[in-house]
Amino acid sequence: MNIFRSSGKRHLILTGERGSGKTTALKELLSLSDPSFFTNTASSVTASPARVLPGFTTYAVRPEAAALDRPFRPVPSCIRLRDNTTGQETVIGIPRNHRMGPVPEGFLTIGMEALSHALHAPDDFVCLDEIGFLEESCPRFCAAIEELFEKKRVLAVLRAQPLPFLEKLKNRPDVFVVSCNYPIPSSAGIGAVLMASGESRRFGTNKLLSDFHCRPLIQYALDAIADLKKNGLLCASVTVTRSPDTAALCSTQHVPCVLHTEPLLSDTVRIGLDALPALSACLFLTGDQPLLTVQSIKALIFAFCKDQRFIYRLSYRGKPGSPVLFPAAFFQELSQLPPGTGGSAVMQRHPDRVRHVECAHPGELLDADTPEALDQLKTLASFF
Repeated sequence: MNIFRSSGKRHLILTGERGSGKTTALKELLSLSDPSFFTNTASSVTASPARVLPGFTTYAVRPEAAALDRPFRPVPSCIRLRDNTTGQETVIGIPRNHRMGPVPEGFLTIGMEALSHALHAPDDFVCLDEIGFLEESCPRFCAAIEELFEKKRVLAVLRAQPLPFLEKLKNRPDVFVVSCNYPIPSSAGIGAVLMASGESRRFGTNKLLSDFHCRPLIQYALDAIADLKKNGLLCASVTVTRSPDTAALCSTQHVPCVLHTEPLLSDTVRIGLDALPALSACLFLTGDQPLLTVQSIKALIFAFCKDQRFIYRLSYRGKPGSPVLFPAAFFQELSQLPPGTGGSAVMQRHPDRVRHVECAHPGELLDADTPEALDQLKTLASFF
């Protein structure tokens, strides 16, 4: 924000790929900055604690989780737009021929009203989260957005797509653009250790193979790793387990796995690192957090790629959890942990080197230590 202020630009645009943390960054910016910067101090209107500025918010609505093979990032059933001023909503996108198609009526009714409310609001700034290819299909709506850029100061989130209207907004001389995408280091890369060596004493049976919406609990972590590797965000991974059944599941999916009999958590960490090639960083995650999203793991990776000096730990409102991403500078300490300890011992020795990365929902940090906890996660999954 300080860089934006010193730039002398009128508008701030955050851009990036899906899952790069654009909206999360916007929320952080609004929550941490001085309210008077975003509002007309001469007006009686002040920002609320939640800092909801006039404008619009678009979001995806996904089908019921239980009806899908993969419950947690299904294809959207529609895209909705909400007027930040009135709370009214409308549909602006529905699937057509296997891709999302625009709904012009939504843009020309609630969408235009949202822009009108923003235009006539006393606030200095308005907020548009986010603008993508659907908006480009409605010239009248795009023209109203451009009018906002002429008469207001705009905070906007734009999808990173090479579309004429989006490029036109980003290339305005009065716009300051911040990219939320960071390049992955090409020299070494990032690996992952899936820690699946717990004995499930409190659970009673191997919890990682317990049913969670018709799939083994560990499958969600395996799928997340596969997604990250497919998209070039991880170059290697290994699952470390004491369970022959877990190892067999990994084998059927051609997932690298080490089956061992060492008794301690420190053994699991060491074995995982030893099984991986030379890396610039390693992500440590568990197999019993089924609500953890790929987007949150990407946020850890992007944070590391921006500044590789720090340990990055997923958290929610300051409460730390898992996963944790360690730079290579800490690998020797991780390989020589005191017996029975884990990565937390390293973080305790270097508190000044730990950075928290916020996830979108506290449920992402929850694990299934007991059958009751697993049932609670199943219920909570319907809200994701």
